[in-house]
Amino acid sequence: AHKYTPNNLRLLKNKLQRMKASYFIWLVLAVFVSFGSLSAQSTYCLPTYTTGCTDGDQITHFSTTGASVNISNSTNGCSGGVDGYGDFTSMSASVSLGATFGFTVQSGPSYSQGQTIWIDWNQDYDFNDPGEQVWQSSGWSTSLQTGTISVPNNAIPGTTRMRVRCNSDALCT
Repeated sequence: AHKYTPNNLRLLKNKLQRMKASYFIWLVLAVFVSFGSLSAQSTYCLPTYTTGCTDGDQITHFSTTGASVNISNSTNGCSGGVDGYGDFTSMSASVSLGATFGFTVQSGPSYSQGQTIWIDWNQDYDFNDPGEQVWQSSGWSTSLQTGTISVPNNAIPGTTRMRVRCNSDALCT
């Protein structure tokens, strides 16, 4: 039988704190260039567009910094298909609960873009919950944009989808 002494309880508490600190959020990158509407589904929705890469509207760079594993994706030209959608879910960043990481995003080259980033912290296959829109550009530009994102302490550990979108001469909503 185990005796629960103050020393044993302290050791158990320290072990639990180390286990908690080892939980990570794996951000999986999916990049969307926005020219149409999205509809809700039981899995992550795919965008539909009226225009896209054919008009020079695209995300040309996205990367993270400060995570234990980072994303680095610089594309040359349009990264998506004809509809402007690029699926980069093979890329991931590893971030601890409560941590902050940086990012850079750039769109262009032909037309100014507004960018927005969402993260599905509760892994419910949408980006509609409070706090899931984690960043939005202050305007539209072809210049490199930077920012930071803080991982909430109540985010669900595990693989978590991040969506990055741009929209020609407008902000994404």
